[in-house]
Amino acid sequence: MRYFVAIDVETTGLNPGEHAICQFGCSVFTEEQILVTAAWDVYVSPTKIAGASKEALEINGISEERMLKGMDFEAVLREFEKLYHTTAQESEIWAAVMHNAPFDVGFLRASNAVRRDSLTNHLLRRVLDTVTMGFAWTGELLSLEKLCERFLPEGELVTWAKHDAGADAHMTARLAQKLMSR
Repeated sequence: MRYFVAIDVETTGLNPGEHAICQFGCSVFTEEQILVTAAWDVYVSPTKIAGASKEALEINGISEERMLKGMDFEAVLREFEKLYHTTAQESEIWAAVMHNAPFDVGFLRASNAVRRDSLTNHLLRRVLDTVTMGFAWTGELLSLEKLCERFLPEGELVTWAKHDAGADAHMTARLAQKLMSR
């Protein structure tokens, strides 16, 4: 069986050199099912709070107080890798799935928390991007919200907390499943 992991990060701004990850979410899935017990969402205590963009924090609904109570990102990645290993054998791990992968990968790499020999580093070398997958079907570069509206049943969109890393990772997984099935 092939396992995938949808990953989403929320950040304190748009530039990986100036800003940091403030929330990390993931959802492990196969082409047939999302493994609910393998979903994860955690706030990160970023190393660069002082330069946080007010707009980014507002969009993400994240306060400095909440970030200060978050986990260190290296600890987040260690816990993520434990979660993934309890779900699938490393040989069954096929790829990471992200929406607008260059953005998330850029922040993950810039964090300096991704160790060379880690599962996370392995996943960052095998990334599927739902922007590209969606483009193959629509001929347009669309946001996660627009692609989900186009490909997923309306009922799935009602409770979606947009710009929340865990919720966005879940929707990325659902979208990837739908696009893979086509």
